[in-house]
Amino acid sequence: MPGIGPAPIDASEDSPRHLMMRSRLTADIIELARQYGRYGYRRITAFLRNVGWTVSKKRVERICRC
Repeated sequence: MPGIGPAPIDASEDSPRHLMMRSRLTADIIELARQYGRYGYRRITAFLRNVGWTVSKKRVERICRC
């Protein structure tokens, strides 16, 4: 149909709840990096999972690169 574009891949990515969780995750990653130094994304992922986060190592790696 004309005028209808493709749907976003994940519309919930821009929800306020998702943005808040992403900023909390980023803050936790930064805090762990400060506390433990250069542990690397794999070990930081393990720390986050031990604290209760459900997060993939790829997401942690992307955030650590920034």
